[in-house]
Amino acid sequence: MASRLRVGEWRVAPELNSLERDGHSVHVEPKIMQVLVTLAERPGTVLSKEHILSQVWPETFVSEEVLTRSISELRRVFEDNPREPTYIQTIPKGGYRLLAPVVAEGMDTEMISTIWWERKEWGLVIAAVIVLLGALSFYFMNRRQHAASRGRISSLAVLPLTNLSGDASQDYFSDGLTDELTTRLAKISALRVISRTSVMQYKGGTKTAPEIARELNVDALLVGSVLRSRDRVRISAQLIEAGSDKNVWTESYERDLRDILALQADVARRVAEEIKIQVTPEESKKVFTARTVNPEAYDSYLKGAYYWEKFTDAGMRKAISYYQQAIDMDPNYALAYVGLADAYHELWDTPPREVIPKSRAASEKALQLDEGLPDAHSSLGWVKWIYYWDWAGPAGPRPGNNRNADFHASKDARRNDKRSEHSEKDSRSRLLDDQVVGSKLSL
Repeated sequence: MASRLRVGEWRVAPELNSLERDGHSVHVEPKIMQVLVTLAERPGTVLSKEHILSQVWPETFVSEEVLTRSISELRRVFEDNPREPTYIQTIPKGGYRLLAPVVAEGMDTEMISTIWWERKEWGLVIAAVIVLLGALSFYFMNRRQHAASRGRISSLAVLPLTNLSGDASQDYFSDGLTDELTTRLAKISALRVISRTSVMQYKGGTKTAPEIARELNVDALLVGSVLRSRDRVRISAQLIEAGSDKNVWTESYERDLRDILALQADVARRVAEEIKIQVTPEESKKVFTARTVNPEAYDSYLKGAYYWEKFTDAGMRKAISYYQQAIDMDPNYALAYVGLADAYHELWDTPPREVIPKSRAASEKALQLDEGLPDAHSSLGWVKWIYYWDWAGPAGPRPGNNRNADFHASKDARRNDKRSEHSEKDSRSRLLDDQVVGSKLSL
């Protein structure tokens, strides 16, 4: 198979994970490209799902759902109707067949290898070097021109990462990483980042990048997918310029689960580098540095965050259970204490005198572990303000003083929404109980 090929109307560059037609380029994930290359190696032939899986994911167990999603993504790129396919045909109980004609471009790589090692023609070596230097020169010139032509990116939204595991019970993991990336990027004051609450409505949707960007009023979108296999995690990320719908940057990262925070830091660093946003030295320490985590504790933490977002009493109780599990596994996990504090605070069906002291204690423990943790200051500030009437006390970061006001205010907005769901009678009853707590629990 040639290094580059033409599939129907599309020029395919496997080494770049890109497809191009009429000057329009589309980037896909490496594994999706491998699926296409596997089909293109035997066009017109029905390939079983087992064969494709063994070629693309050797020695790795993945479900057929992962392959199905890869085929769906290729069909989306090709604008192919699965009922009347012109590119990829599904054969019931058989597999898939590539219908479009395939034409190889360039010399076969095996032939090049033979010439290189057996005949050692130095002219070919020199020509290859010249071609390589020319390609690199073109790449960097085109990169500079592209960077100069695109508009300044000062705002973005992290769209929900796609769960490629094929297991819906793993949604907590992909949703959690979406939230973690959003939180990390929101620490850059020069970059306006849209809150998780605003972007989750687009999960599984069909709107285009320009449509979403217009609705959210952002310059760019960070999209991608996540695949977890035991203790390994792979994230594929793509930064899309909203106005032109052009790909700015695409890359895949794979790490051990214990290094997941470093993976997130790498993604954030590349985004900052690509959009050339100003990052202060203090912000750089917070955004681009990371520690290793206890994989089991981190997993429990993400499950706690997943159930916290459901914002129900039952969800809060599950969140408390998972946050406590994370703390039991890693007693120095400051963010788990913050999650525990926030979950206790939002446990609406329990008298405040029973849960607010627990919320405050968890927040204070988080600050003992990490005095500079903004979420811990915010959590403790909320409790002091609402329940202890300490209006002059620390209330955490003040959202109005930076570009990410909507991001930092999102949790408070959800708290207010929760209260509005309850009846006026229940609210009055809770308020009276709150006043008792405020008057009797001293600072």
